[in-house]
Amino acid sequence: MIISPENHHSMSNIRSMVNLGKKGTPSKAIITKLLASKLLTKVDLSGINLEEIPKKIFKLFQLRFLSLNGDKIEKVPKSIKRLPNLEYLDLRGTNVRRLPMQINKLHKLRLLLLHQPASNASSFPCDGFRAPSGIGELLELQTLMVIDAAESDETEVVNKIGNLSKLRALSITNLRREDGKELCSSIEKLSYLQSLAIASSEKKLNWI
Repeated sequence: MIISPENHHSMSNIRSMVNLGKKGTPSKAIITKLLASKLLTKVDLSGINLEEIPKKIFKLFQLRFLSLNGDKIEKVPKSIKRLPNLEYLDLRGTNVRRLPMQINKLHKLRLLLLHQPASNASSFPCDGFRAPSGIGELLELQTLMVIDAAESDETEVVNKIGNLSKLRALSITNLRREDGKELCSSIEKLSYLQSLAIASSEKKLNWI
């Protein structure tokens, strides 16, 4: 069931999805009503120009899917740790550039998408995010896009990627040449990897 501003009157038994579509920016009151059910498992607030993540989101203990694709948010609060069942987090096209350490508490997370359009024509197809220390704790991750190695603790990130044994898709930008050997060592451990994109700080590489 998809809930919209037009049919938000009965929320007590809603279990599936809130999807506001792309019809402008809804009022905070409408968003609050739509997020009233703590039974929600899927919330799609893509492209509605949100500037911050509604606090109600962090009370949805059963939430598995959250998309804020294309919104104007700049920060993911530490409260993200209150969503232990989250499996899918889509922050593509937002203004988020880094994630809090608390993201490492989401041990069921399978897809983490966070990137923006490339800032200039000569760069990687998209700009990445600063990976938090300990990202290697997210052992259920299958998709991880896009880590900006220059903004992260690069050596640690390259080392910890090898812990993510279930990864199927990975992309990294701004990788230093001297860390290439370490990255190859980590990638050798990823037996399920199907899609890999790497860009050094010097030259873009193709999808593998």
